[in-house]
Amino acid sequence: MTGAWEIDENMKVCELPPGVAEVFAEVFTDVTKPLIGAKYLPVLYVGKQIVSGCNYMFICKQILSTAHADTHVVKMVIYKP
Repeated sequence: MTGAWEIDENMKVCELPPGVAEVFAEVFTDVTKPLIGAKYLPVLYVGKQIVSGCNYMFICKQILSTAHADTHVVKMVIYKP
């Protein structure tokens, strides 16, 4: 379609910096598992924000569980108390 973005189907999962990798492994699956209808793969670690806990921001490849398996790029913020 003219004007539409074509998402790279070969995007790879990003490498996470030390300290974030441990938190990510612990939290990401718990956060995304109950999200029915899509699979999420982190492709870019944006950064963290210290609040009353910590917010971690990622850019993720979202693959929908549809007949066409549409792919999108989404921002995901995960809060860890």
